[in-house]
Amino acid sequence: MSGDIVESERPGRGVSHSIRRMRVAQIRALARVLISIGRSRWGRVLVRRARDGVLTGRALRWLLAFHGTFSSIEDARSCAARYVPASHEHPKQITLHAQFAEVTRESDYPVLFFLSPVVSELRTVFDLGGSIGNLFFQLDRYLNFSNELVWTVHDIPVKRAAMNEFAREKGEKRLAFTDEFSAASGVDLFIVVGAIHFFEPKLAELLDQLESLPKHVIVNRSPFSSGDDIVMVHDGGLWVNPCKLHSVEKLCSGMRDLGYELVASWPVNERIVRIPLIPEYNETYRGFYFRLSSVPGDNAI
Repeated sequence: MSGDIVESERPGRGVSHSIRRMRVAQIRALARVLISIGRSRWGRVLVRRARDGVLTGRALRWLLAFHGTFSSIEDARSCAARYVPASHEHPKQITLHAQFAEVTRESDYPVLFFLSPVVSELRTVFDLGGSIGNLFFQLDRYLNFSNELVWTVHDIPVKRAAMNEFAREKGEKRLAFTDEFSAASGVDLFIVVGAIHFFEPKLAELLDQLESLPKHVIVNRSPFSSGDDIVMVHDGGLWVNPCKLHSVEKLCSGMRDLGYELVASWPVNERIVRIPLIPEYNETYRGFYFRLSSVPGDNAI
């Protein structure tokens, strides 16, 4: 299932901004209706039948456009950008993440629990998709990281200046910024919160690129699939972000093959994912803690 776009709907091809706004409103309204219908048992049957019908399925996919599902993140990005051009670079995301730095959410507590016993060992942290470093401030309030710690934020280059300014305002010198993934090699802690679903490769595939594997890996506040991978678009209103709901089974098996043990996983009850044309999908976000226990090929775990 994928969002079908007609050529005449592309921005800059004769379609006015107001008509495009109406189209986006229609897409979102239909998505909400289908999700609402899909909450009941008979509603799920109805949506699936419409989805699987030759004519009704094609019509629904056209009407849903970027609220459909896709074969890849690039396909999702190409579709979504025709309707809502802004994505991760939207400036209001900076404001939002600055607010997150001051808030401890329910799903932060498992991370605090598992990091507490090892916090004295941490000297290098790689924060994938870490925006302006807000996670550092969330956790440091409770864990009191060492003054020797270097917390490296990895994100798109446009966020570098904002992160540096945010750290300067708070008088924090332990933060660094990079757009080079290789900087994660051999770190004490690799952490990705609310971001792994924005990457096409599986977590194990990303880590396998590194010369040396991180000792601890934490994934938190991301949606996952209990079945096959699902590529869709996360609709933030002012922006839309293509994302991939990675299979939990593939996530864990890939990490195990690298030599990691799964220490714990937890539901993130603050967020839930519903997909208009997959009414049976109704899952919370999740978190995972992996610890390196062997080199690939060992029989541990």
